[in-house]
Amino acid sequence: MTNIFFFTVCTILDLTISALFPGSYRMNDLVFISSLGFCSLVLVIREYDLFDRCLVAFLYGLLVDMLVMNTFLVYAVVYLLIALVLQLWTRHMGDSVIESVILCIATIFVKDLLIFLYMRMSGISELSFIGWITSFEFLSIVGNGVLVFLVVLLQRIKNDYQRMKALKIRQEEKVKWYTLRSKK
Repeated sequence: MTNIFFFTVCTILDLTISALFPGSYRMNDLVFISSLGFCSLVLVIREYDLFDRCLVAFLYGLLVDMLVMNTFLVYAVVYLLIALVLQLWTRHMGDSVIESVILCIATIFVKDLLIFLYMRMSGISELSFIGWITSFEFLSIVGNGVLVFLVVLLQRIKNDYQRMKALKIRQEEKVKWYTLRSKK
């Protein structure tokens, strides 16, 4: 339940930032798209097993497709691919703040790259790779770098709250199951 609340808060912050800083898709304009909801997804699903990770990523991508971007299955498939890549990356990364920030920024880059490649292959965009890096991705990485740090701190607060709540429940038990040892 707290994960759903965390997704919702980050997605509402995303929508608020995009309303305050609307993007323009003209050739010479810089574009910034906030990725707080996506980062919250990455930070939460990295703790799940593979099936749950892929299912949650696909469903969240489907919601982004239908409610935010007005596309069909583009973000759902991209988020599913990110969940599979995340399966490989999380084996080699720890849970420190710096590693979580790097993981989020790397997944933002991969997500944006996959969407750019889809748009180039389908003929929706004629923007070159260098043009994409300079007009879109640079500002996206720099702008989201600050916001990602905020999301990582919010996720840490959420995890601390969940640990304290579980500890409180354990302390109120009459039989302390967690201190018993099995007989061998």
